[in-house]
Amino acid sequence: MVEAWQWIIDQATLIMVLRILITIVVAYLVVRFLEFILSRLSHKHIISYEDSKRISAIITIFIYTVAAITIISIITWSETIIHALVGLLLIASGIALYSIKDIIGNLIAYYGIISVKNIRIGNIIEINNERGIIKGITPTHIEVSISEDKTIQIPNIEIFQKPIMIYKSPHTVKLKIKMNRLIELTDIEDRVRDILSSYKEIVKTKNPVIHVREVDNKSFEYILTVYIENPMKREKVFTDIAKILTEKLQNSIINIENIE
Repeated sequence: MVEAWQWIIDQATLIMVLRILITIVVAYLVVRFLEFILSRLSHKHIISYEDSKRISAIITIFIYTVAAITIISIITWSETIIHALVGLLLIASGIALYSIKDIIGNLIAYYGIISVKNIRIGNIIEINNERGIIKGITPTHIEVSISEDKTIQIPNIEIFQKPIMIYKSPHTVKLKIKMNRLIELTDIEDRVRDILSSYKEIVKTKNPVIHVREVDNKSFEYILTVYIENPMKREKVFTDIAKILTEKLQNSIINIENIE
């Protein structure tokens, strides 16, 4: 009889140990899986590296706390102890949520950005005295290219908290060009469009607009409007086009002005 009871106790102990081991293994695997997911999200720039580490730390604490409560409930089912641990878990959850309130705010702001603010990749944004091109919009931040070697990340919530300016593309560059009559009026539009067809800074989906008017029997002028993605390059585009037209049309150009 004693041996039978000992066998039952041993069996119960073995089952309890197995349940504890399974709880620990499952908790570990869940933590590792979520760390992998967060790492991938960070690698794809969907969330920042710092945010992924903060979320990972909070999730790890939460899961292992749940595992600890589960193990204690396996060892001893004391309602008082379990209620106390659940209370501590709720308090810890509240503290954890408060510590990532900025991340939660950024996630909520993300949906406001894409639905209310109507901000798109390729727009020019000005915020915090910085102006650049929006290169990416993620659930936690916006990536803005300020220059070729400088990219900043703006938390989504700041789009609603701080004054911003959005410049939507395409933008225009207008040139007033005066020419002599070495080229016929009827040929100038095709010539100019052909010359600019290989220039990479202008938008290819919108053709340059050319308005020609006669000045006298020796000269004429026209307004050339081209479209660009980045308004920060207006001066560069004007200079480039003026140089290209002067080289290609040679002695025909009398004067080129930037009128925008």
